[in-house]
Amino acid sequence: MNSTKIEPKYISKSNPRIGLIALASDFMIERDFINIIKDRDIDFFVNRIECYNPLTKENLIKMSNKVTEVTKDILPDQDIDCVVYGCTSGTIAVGYNSIEQKVKAAKPMADVTTPSTAAIKALKKNEN
Repeated sequence: MNSTKIEPKYISKSNPRIGLIALASDFMIERDFINIIKDRDIDFFVNRIECYNPLTKENLIKMSNKVTEVTKDILPDQDIDCVVYGCTSGTIAVGYNSIEQKVKAAKPMADVTTPSTAAIKALKKNEN
């Protein structure tokens, strides 16, 4: 029997990794993200965060207390490039700086964004 040695091919460049924290009750956000990133070399990972009803400032703050724990479970012990906290009202209630601090406690190298901060950046970019 003859055998052929096959040399392994390694990918030297990895795609950017984006992690999404989605609300447990949000059934559209993954589809929306996939539509935005399709045809791009991006690796996309999702974890869900428990949300509480009714939607009050107190419950949004309670939900945000789990951001670090949920972030840790997105590719555990691996670096990712960006974490998206997919809760606009939660970011407003708690404050972006609080969300960023909680995400970075789990993924210190990751950039952090939210729908509201992305919208503000887009609006400012269009000012010029």
